[in-house]
Amino acid sequence: MKVALKQGVYLDITASKQFKTSRIMISFSRQAQSAKELAMRTLITSVLETASAKYPTQKQLADHLSYLYGANFGIYINRYGRLNQVIASLTLANDRFLKDDTNLLAAGLDFLNEVLVNPLLDEAGLFDEKIFTLQQKNLASYIKSIQDNKRSYVAMQIQSAYYTDVVQATPQMGTPEDVLALDRAEVTAYYHQMLAQDEVLITINGEVDPMQVEADCQASLNLVARPAQKWQLYYQQALLPAVIRKVEKQVLNQSKLDFVFALNYQHPAENYAAILFNTLFGASPLSKLFVNIREKQSMAYYASSSLNAFTNSLLIQTGIEGRNAKKVEMLVLEQLTSIIAGDFSAQELQMAKEEIITAWESQLDSQGNDLNQKNLNHFLNRQSDYATRVAKLQAVTKAQVQAVAQKARLQAVYLLDGQED
Repeated sequence: MKVALKQGVYLDITASKQFKTSRIMISFSRQAQSAKELAMRTLITSVLETASAKYPTQKQLADHLSYLYGANFGIYINRYGRLNQVIASLTLANDRFLKDDTNLLAAGLDFLNEVLVNPLLDEAGLFDEKIFTLQQKNLASYIKSIQDNKRSYVAMQIQSAYYTDVVQATPQMGTPEDVLALDRAEVTAYYHQMLAQDEVLITINGEVDPMQVEADCQASLNLVARPAQKWQLYYQQALLPAVIRKVEKQVLNQSKLDFVFALNYQHPAENYAAILFNTLFGASPLSKLFVNIREKQSMAYYASSSLNAFTNSLLIQTGIEGRNAKKVEMLVLEQLTSIIAGDFSAQELQMAKEEIITAWESQLDSQGNDLNQKNLNHFLNRQSDYATRVAKLQAVTKAQVQAVAQKARLQAVYLLDGQED
């Protein structure tokens, strides 16, 4: 059941007895315009998650979650191509398992309204200074800790080098420098703008009465109408005039060599062929990168690929000995050429399909995955269920996989060359 509570505020309910919990997800979505905006949205999640006007300390907020029979709560960010989201999630026990007549879902909606709409502000109407400053420092430190992971660091560096759009070039959480430069007044003002203008989607899964849930949402959530949006999630970057090559030297035991390929395939016609190409290329223990470069040639500690469908790009990550960088690049390109030439059997193609289907099937047991799928379907304006996806994947031919592979163009190479101390 999907309804518009108000213009720009939508509710999607899945009434199901599959899970012993009820789960609520509320997303605030817009297309960010700057790296600074990414940092602001991430910091807002940390501030809102910590306290509110009614629960001004972390302990009081945690105590109320305990009162809600141990509810699980969090606020985080998400990105689908051009779409940037702030998402609040709350998991509650099913009312059927409670000893009293508590409408726990309604109580959960009241709680989410409190933390999202009534943050802890000072007399000037700004985010509480102590909480803001602490969360600002914590967030900057956390982002820095991610960058200290060299595999993640190189992925961020090649992302920054490849994308010509500043938002796509910036990690979705922002950078430590951007976070520390934020001003409390401007972040508070941006929060109010987000609350009033971002498109809101409320997705709920559980053993619920949809009509009662709609009434509870209307009663609990203090969200105003806002302009309707037309979304374009996909980011399409023109091919670069030349391959970008970056080399950085650090004292490391292991070098990292990453590649970005542009994959300008057609959406949605070639989506499933692209997924299969990625699986055959490097997203599986049976893939060409893993089998040929890591196992047979012993030229990499790891070698894998990941597809970003929303930016039509493929990231290849390898851990190598720095002296083997040229050889590994040649081997990566050879594996691509091999797929273009059709050097994979019908059995290998079917095994790749079965591996993907098995992964999808395992996600059917995840309540969170159901909400994530509904979230994505909403912004793509599509209906997509498990059976439909399986049928479309099974229908992909060898020639269609080859056709997608032929569109791959190397765009960027980043070598973090490990030097012994």
